[in-house]
Amino acid sequence: MLIRLRSKMVLHEDTLETLADHLGISRQTLSSRMNGHSKFKTDEVMSIADRYGLGSDEIVEIFFLHDVLFYEFFVCYLFNSNG
Repeated sequence: MLIRLRSKMVLHEDTLETLADHLGISRQTLSSRMNGHSKFKTDEVMSIADRYGLGSDEIVEIFFLHDVLFYEFFVCYLFNSNG
């Protein structure tokens, strides 16, 4: 789950419904994205960034940092297990 995105939603008094409406997607689709079952599209990320005034660092932290850390862990695991 995107905890940092959830905190931005609370700060701006957004619900799944209001943010989904803003993005033009269903509440179920937004829930799926927030729970990591599907990825946010580029235009959705940019729309959320505009809505909440996110800078590039926050965009990376909210939407991409988990994937980068997982990738780095996976590469290190493979490298060390083939040693």
